[in-house]
Amino acid sequence: MKELNLFTQNDLRRIKKLGLTPLDAEKQMESYRHGSNYLNLNRPCAINDGILSIQKTEMDELIKLYEREAGKFKLLKFVPASGAASRMFAEWFSALEKDGFGSPSLNQSFLRNLKKYPFYSLIKQNKRASEFIEKKNIKGLLDYILSAKGLNFGWLPKALIPQERRVPLWKNICLRLFNMFEAQAMFAICISRFLRNIKKMLLKKLKL
Repeated sequence: MKELNLFTQNDLRRIKKLGLTPLDAEKQMESYRHGSNYLNLNRPCAINDGILSIQKTEMDELIKLYEREAGKFKLLKFVPASGAASRMFAEWFSALEKDGFGSPSLNQSFLRNLKKYPFYSLIKQNKRASEFIEKKNIKGLLDYILSAKGLNFGWLPKALIPQERRVPLWKNICLRLFNMFEAQAMFAICISRFLRNIKKMLLKKLKL
C-alpha cells in the first residue's frame, strides 16, 4: 500500500474523531478503487447440505440451554444491513406484544446488552426512558424505542438508525460519491460542508 499522504491535518482530525486511523481510511479507499470480487457459487444450500434441520424435541432443549447459559457469555448476532427496520427489530416487537422476552434471564440480558447499542445514549437522554430502565420496565422501554411515542426506530428506514458510531445514511452517500470521483476527491467530498449541512438538517429533523 502506498504512503499515506492523501490527508490534510484537518482530514486526520476528522478521521480520528470517527474512531478510525489513516490506515483504516486508506484501506477503505483502496477497496473503493478496486471494487469487490464476486464469488462463484457451487450450489444452493439444502437440508443436510449446508443446512442443519433441528427437530422439535431438540429445539426445546436447545432453547433451554440458551436461556440457562446465555448470561455467562458475550453474544453476537448478525443482522443484514438491508430491508426494513421493522424486520431488524422483529424480536423486540414480539417481546413488546408479550410484555417481555419470555424469562427473567432473557429480560436481564436485554437490559444489559442494550448499553452496547450505538443509540443507547439517545435513550438515556429521555427521562421517561431512563425510568423504564431503572424500573426494568421492558414493555415501556421497547414501546419508547420502537414506536412513535419515542424514537420510532421500528418504523424508520435502517439508514436513519444510528449504527457503528454514525448514521449509516452517510456511508451510502459516500459510496455513491466514491463511484463518481477519483480516490483523492472522494474523501474530500464526503467531509465537505455540503454533506455536513445535510447531516445537520436531517439529524435536527429526527431530533437525534
